Amino acid sequence: MALNSARFATHRAKMAGLTLYPWKGILEMTAEELLKLAWFRQLISEIEHRLEASADDTSFEDALRREQEDLQQKLNGWAKALADPNLPDGLRSKIYTDAELADARSAEITDLLRRKDTARNNRSSAVDANVVAERLSRLEDLIDGDNATRTNMELALHVDRIDCGPDGVVKMRLCKLGGMPNMIPLVETSESREAEIADQQTSSERVRSRRRAKLHVHDDSIPQSELRAMLETIADPHRFSGLGDEWFWVDSTEMPKKVSWSAAHAAEVAATKVRLEAEAGAKIPLRQLVDIFGKSRPTITRALEIAESLGFDTGAPFSKSGQNSSANRDT
Repeated sequence: MALNSARFATHRAKMAGLTLYPWKGILEMTAEELLKLAWFRQLISEIEHRLEASADDTSFEDALRREQEDLQQKLNGWAKALADPNLPDGLRSKIYTDAELADARSAEITDLLRRKDTARNNRSSAVDANVVAERLSRLEDLIDGDNATRTNMELALHVDRIDCGPDGVVKMRLCKLGGMPNMIPLVETSESREAEIADQQTSSERVRSRRRAKLHVHDDSIPQSELRAMLETIADPHRFSGLGDEWFWVDSTEMPKKVSWSAAHAAEVAATKVRLEAEAGAKIPLRQLVDIFGKSRPTITRALEIAESLGFDTGAPFSKSGQNSSANRDT
């Protein structure tokens, strides 16, 4: 049976205490039920307020166009420099690297501006509760289905990132606008985007995101213009960078720490040893506990050490009888 990796990862996250949304049953809700939720009404109100405030504000797009023009000028200058046959190899290599980064950023800006235009054209449907409910319902169907690529595409609209810390704490950052991705380009700000990108580039604790290859998805239920915009959005590792923290939830859980057999069964091993000594009226050999529990001598010894450190009675020292004839077993 083929394993759907996206579905498996989602179910594993749920089992670990992480939920795709911090509310129970959200994926099955109708538009009427969504509108009864206080947080959803507040979200819609905030979106409408942001849209009204930025209706005629093109500063973000203007800043992107200026950045793209500056990148193009640099690319033109580098092209001329590379035409010099006497250019030192070290400098030539550096120019190649800088040019590749600049070209990638220019393509990213083009995608951003296209997303902005698409979002403005679909503004009316983006805040429709019926559309949001339909998208969330579609996500539930995809998770329960077998199309891993399509599921990954939809999940990428909701999940910003999952951070796993050395202390066992797992944090999943979820975008509130996952059910209405057309709104993202309309409410993001250049300040938030620049701050987030700078944080990712300077952070030593987080893996630096890279641009993903565009997925090949065929879905006749989605208008092609909307599908293209979605594919461009999820390919951008900074797709949520223009949004402030108010547009996200962070769902945290602590992964259970693995406990050794010796630690988990310390009290049981100690109690068994004391009971057997009481029944025999004398010391017992270590191999007797080895045979009972089916573990190696070091494992049983370690269990008794842990039990003793915790204050449990571990009885008398082992007798020497048969101690060397007992073969070690796998723990």
